[in-house]
Formats: sequence, structure tokens, C-alpha cells
Amino acid sequence: MRIEDHPGGEVLTVDTVAEDGRAATFSTILFFDGKAREFHDFSCSGTQKSTRLDPRAVEILRECDGGRHIRLVRRDAQPGMLIFEVTELDPRGRRSEQRLFMGKQ
Repeated sequence: MRIEDHPGGEVLTVDTVAEDGRAATFSTILFFDGKAREFHDFSCSGTQKSTRLDPRAVEILRECDGGRHIRLVRRDAQPGMLIFEVTELDPRGRRSEQRLFMGKQ
């Protein structure tokens, strides 16, 4: 994962490798203005909006076609450490939560 400056905010890029060895890269621009924009990735098509909660936390809200909602909060926990809190609500109302801790390499 990479987080880079962008004139409108930040670019969040995620590189993945599947079990069969296929590599994929996904990038999205986070504008931090709270405006919903069209969004498409491998698991969600719909809208995305992003805001700064405070100087150390960013919130990304995705509303996917079909009624799925995803809330991702990225927190700068300490130098070199990020925490991602992911809350997902599926169309049936089932909620799941994950917390990911990532250190800088």
C-alpha cells in the first residue's frame, strides 16, 4: 500500500498478489471534501466520499450498488504505524468489522 500526495488530497494505492500469482494494482483519489463521487473497484461500484476526521484520521465511505456500505477509517497510530478500521454492512443488514494494523517497511 502507498499513500501519496495529490493536488486534491491523497492517492491511495494498493498492490495485491492473488494465490495464483496474478498481480493487481488499485488506486483511488481521496479528496477530503465530503462530496460523493463515482467509484468502481473489484468489489464495489457506486459512490465514495472521503473526509478528514482530525489531523491523524481519515474516513472513506463507500455506497455500493446493491445496497452494500463500507466505512474505512485510517488512523496514524504512531510513526510508521497505520490502523485501518473497516466496517461493512451488507444488503441484508449483516454487519462485519475488521481492524488491520500496518507497519511501514
